[in-house]
Amino acid sequence: TRCRPSLVQILDELKCAINEGSNLSNAALATERFHKDVLAGLDKLERRLLYADKEKRHTLEVRIERLRTLIAPLNKPQERVLSVFSFLFEQGWPLIDRMTHELELDTLELQEMEL
Repeated sequence: TRCRPSLVQILDELKCAINEGSNLSNAALATERFHKDVLAGLDKLERRLLYADKEKRHTLEVRIERLRTLIAPLNKPQERVLSVFSFLFEQGWPLIDRMTHELELDTLELQEMEL
């Protein structure tokens, strides 16, 4: 987009130079067709770049929304929405045995366990 004015100027100068040096109408038609083809190609390239940028942005927005939902489900802190019971229903009763073996019961520190 920034280069379009300078490109149009260069194409116009090329067209004038060819038309001055030649009295043939074929040369004028060829330069006019070339001018249109170059601008059409530039338009097509700009549309493709905008589409690719839009797709990339959409993908990032979806990823950010997924992360936000994981960190704060229902727009609340995770510990307010998910409890040990939600994991118990998902993992089954063996989860309690794993928790008693992997977590230290006599400490008040924050502990993590991979499911």
